[in-house]
Amino acid sequence: MSFDISILRPACATVVSGAERGTGYLVDECHVVTCEHVVRGGGAVTVQLGERKFTVNAPATVIDADADCAVLELTVPATGITPLQIVSAPTGLEWMAYGFPGLAGEIGLPLNGTIQDPQGMDVLRRPALVLYSDQAAAGQGPPLGGFSGSPVMVGGLVVGHLKRVLSSKDRPGRPELGYLFATPGSEILRVLGRPAQRVAAVAKVEPPSAAQIGEDQYHVFISSS
Repeated sequence: MSFDISILRPACATVVSGAERGTGYLVDECHVVTCEHVVRGGGAVTVQLGERKFTVNAPATVIDADADCAVLELTVPATGITPLQIVSAPTGLEWMAYGFPGLAGEIGLPLNGTIQDPQGMDVLRRPALVLYSDQAAAGQGPPLGGFSGSPVMVGGLVVGHLKRVLSSKDRPGRPELGYLFATPGSEILRVLGRPAQRVAAVAKVEPPSAAQIGEDQYHVFISSS
């Protein structure tokens, strides 16, 4: 999978609310999106983007428990950082995420894999991207706490964010069979109050017009090969 992680890393943040810790991502200079369950406790929320810490305007926070999505309004704009773009649905199957798992301390780590079902359901029977990751499937490691809210990227665009893993009752939080679930981009856009968008808008570039020539003239194209 080819993707420049340097585009993704600056827009990803650690989100801390009481004892809960997760990941968020900047969608414009004043708003960070994360999982609802990360901020469910209702306590003070802090957001750290790189070396910069931000507080959150709690009354302006938008919560959707069914979508497991929370939109946090920063009290000070996060200028100088390029926000991530969200689309309704993926146009490819290979994905990359970036988050801050608790076992890594303050270090952000990438996670990647393939989309198994772009229109699936999670274990709570709510809409979800069903994902697979070799990294999540490897070994008998600790829970993936801290990755909740990590943006799931396909082709440089956010198609969802990680919300939970498939786990057994005796190993809660530890991914079984390498399966993870993500809130779909369509649900995130709905919570944000933005229109559905299949692909990112691209500015139209008009081709240069050919110079007018006379009837007894013609264009000549020279190839160097």
